[in-house]
Amino acid sequence: MILPFVKLGTLALKTFAKPIANRLKKEAGIHPKFRQFIVNIAQFILLFASDKPPIYDKCSKAHLWSCN
Repeated sequence: MILPFVKLGTLALKTFAKPIANRLKKEAGIHPKFRQFIVNIAQFILLFASDKPPIYDKCSKAHLWSCN
């Protein structure tokens, strides 16, 4: 009974989030500080989403941070 409302809710969330995401991507290309902030967040997520800890990785943190 609640499933149609959940589906409609997720569809509405996707519909509202798409223009916001496009605006953020556009702003990231224009403003260097905002772009660096987004890159730092992405690199932080990449660091912790990897399969093994960075200690055992062949790639050092300095190399990871320079991947702009």
